[in-house]
Amino acid sequence: MTRNVQTLLLMCLALVGRGFAQDTLWIDPNTPGALEGTINGDTLANGARANPSRAYGLHKDAVYVQNASIVFRGGTTLRIFGERGGGYPVVQMQPVNGVDPGNVQQANTVEGSIHLDHVYWIAQVTDGFQYNMLFLLTTVNGLPQECVVNDCVTEFIGIDTFNGNAWTAGAKWKFTNCYFRAFFSGLQWWAGRVFCCKEPIDTLWVENCTVSNGGLVFLVILYIVVGFLPIGLAGFLFIIAPSFMAPMFDPAVNVGGIPTGEILIGVGLTMMFIGFMAIRKIVDIEV
Repeated sequence: MTRNVQTLLLMCLALVGRGFAQDTLWIDPNTPGALEGTINGDTLANGARANPSRAYGLHKDAVYVQNASIVFRGGTTLRIFGERGGGYPVVQMQPVNGVDPGNVQQANTVEGSIHLDHVYWIAQVTDGFQYNMLFLLTTVNGLPQECVVNDCVTEFIGIDTFNGNAWTAGAKWKFTNCYFRAFFSGLQWWAGRVFCCKEPIDTLWVENCTVSNGGLVFLVILYIVVGFLPIGLAGFLFIIAPSFMAPMFDPAVNVGGIPTGEILIGVGLTMMFIGFMAIRKIVDIEV
């Protein structure tokens, strides 16, 4: 009896293990367009994901030629990971008959969350074209979404590597052990961003990441807080204690006919600008 129970348990474990093994689909690197073709085609007739929990594996030391956009619909999580034990699998976008992958704004669209692990993604097409966004992140279910990126390298980003402005129900951003290099946008003084999200963020986790050629990257919140805290504090004092702030504008206390308080405000704003530019230079890491 005991032996039969053990045999039954082993069979169950084998079936479970087989099920987990089938949840990873390895993509052939020898066929151009196989990456996006496999992901986009893994759907049912109604457009829903055929395997919502599936992960897509990329072989080590391989180069994947991307000829069209990845368009991931359904509100689940796009999971792409590279095989360990060798070089990064590299994704390189290449035009077909002069037509670039993606549209003018973004290279890929993910309707849901995204997890990337151990992948080298080149955002510039081989003809030199660059997209404003490597991944445009949207949602259809109104639920919080997450962008989790570990041990990845991206390069030649136009403006945003990941754009989550459409994530209106809260978002989790986690970047670990990554190298974001060669931001190239000439349209903005900060050259490019690892991510952009102008909606409420539930979690922001950045650990052991390197960024090059990007001026305003992860420290958007820091700039806003540090830059506007003195202005906000002054406005608050004007409201709750106007008599406390009034002497700053007293013409009786002046230098060359200019109220001393106005001079001090001018000096303070100048120093804030110098500090802002210094912080920008510090976070512009060259490798």
